[in-house]
Amino acid sequence: MMYLRIPEERAILFQWLANYYFSGSTIARSTRHRLFVATYLSVGMALGLLPTLAIRNGKIDVSPWGLRSFPFLIVFFAVSGLRAAFQFPAEPTSNWLFRTAEHFWSETSRRATRKRVLATALFPTLLLFVPVEIGIWGWRLGLFHFLFQAATGGLLVETLFWNFDKVPFTCSYFPGKASLAVLAGLYLYGFTTYSFRMAELEARIEGSVPHAVLFLAVTSAVLGVLWRRSPAPSSVQFIDVGQQIQTLDLT
Repeated sequence: MMYLRIPEERAILFQWLANYYFSGSTIARSTRHRLFVATYLSVGMALGLLPTLAIRNGKIDVSPWGLRSFPFLIVFFAVSGLRAAFQFPAEPTSNWLFRTAEHFWSETSRRATRKRVLATALFPTLLLFVPVEIGIWGWRLGLFHFLFQAATGGLLVETLFWNFDKVPFTCSYFPGKASLAVLAGLYLYGFTTYSFRMAELEARIEGSVPHAVLFLAVTSAVLGVLWRRSPAPSSVQFIDVGQQIQTLDLT
């Protein structure tokens, strides 16, 4: 710990580690949150199989285009499922430790949460598809697909967690705050745009080595800048301030 001589730096490091391991332990022990994430993945797999599998002449046929977009769609639901699960509290009264230690560390919390999503959702999901990618397109294209999907998945994580100023599972939640119709519309637009547009872009540049190298280099540079950004210090959110108590005004 000699390279962390300043007490504030050590405190931030320990806060980051506490957030990282706390989020992983909670998702592993909480049946409710595991079921929540599993529901997201089940919906993603069901929607992904629709354009991938088709019955022609009494036989099941696999669509190459649907198979290409399938990993992007599963990644979208895995990442968005974790983000949604993080907003539901596990035990609200137990967040006193984070509330006591918190001192304008919203960016520290966001970094820890982002790395938890990368380690728990993005890379494990993509690694499951690597044997399939190599078996269908060969090891060169299969490796490129993995790198492409990892790069675009990193951008997706940054987009979904851009303003996530909470410690997972510690913020209060009030149901009914958002319209289900609006959320359904946003998810429909989000996963269709991300999965199909990214699959189309992947197909366009995979045949050109310069374009593939340029895309990966630019994406890596953008992710590097985003990971090093230092926004203005702000407090971690533990109470959902979006919900306000409405009185009936009865006399």
